[in-house]
Amino acid sequence: MQRYVFAHPTKLNAYIRIRQEGNKATTSYKEHDDKQAIDSVKEIEVTIDNVDAMRNMYIAFGLREKAIQETYRETWEIQWVVITIDRRPGLKPFIEIEWPDQTSVEKIINDIGLDIHNGLWGTVSDIYFQELWIPHEVINETAIITFDNPPLKYTK
Repeated sequence: MQRYVFAHPTKLNAYIRIRQEGNKATTSYKEHDDKQAIDSVKEIEVTIDNVDAMRNMYIAFGLREKAIQETYRETWEIQWVVITIDRRPGLKPFIEIEWPDQTSVEKIINDIGLDIHNGLWGTVSDIYFQELWIPHEVINETAIITFDNPPLKYTK
């Protein structure tokens, strides 16, 4: 899966993303707050049919493309809850569970035998910090994150 990430023109805690996922392409607005709760990320996603045109349009709008990223993702749906197994360069595989309400997510976590207390509520940059000690402001400005060019453990 290929991602193109653009800096939001005025908000440090938001970005715009284009994602090519097999036969499906989307563009999203994502904004997160600092409370690291299940509802701490706001997302608006739209299906698109032309990744290159969307990318060129964002650049024409004056948005700064700040990253190109790749991942592997497997997606499952259980009782209308979306469960993804993500592999990101430099990280151990992890599970992401999404649904609009906390009760459904907690029920699925329990149903599949996971412990909700072992979960991390936040963003992928939180996982990069937890596993590789890469500060959010560093990983969020890393221009290329691919399996051939993974981020390394932060040592500064």
